[in-house]
Amino acid sequence: MKHKDGTSLVYIVKSKDDAILEYHHIDLPEMNWEESNLVIAEGWRLKQILYVDFNPFIGGNERLVKVKLDKTSKSSRIYIYKIKKINIYLDERYANGGIFIE
Repeated sequence: MKHKDGTSLVYIVKSKDDAILEYHHIDLPEMNWEESNLVIAEGWRLKQILYVDFNPFIGGNERLVKVKLDKTSKSSRIYIYKIKKINIYLDERYANGGIFIE
């Protein structure tokens, strides 16, 4: 799911070098990237984030994520959520990359 201009609604940020941080002028000097990731939602509050093992047969640690956003939009805001370090990806197998609005 994307904004009208084609940019994504949700970003998974795994390092301080991610371009989305610079784009939004987000500076997190006390962020420990070894222990945490960020989920950034542009204009939508995060309602729920779910993830499943990507390939349990290989034993890897990748997980695919589904994101549920609150249907109440505040388009002028950027919501930033700090989560435990997990190797997650938006689930591109689903329409809208696994992003849903409820």
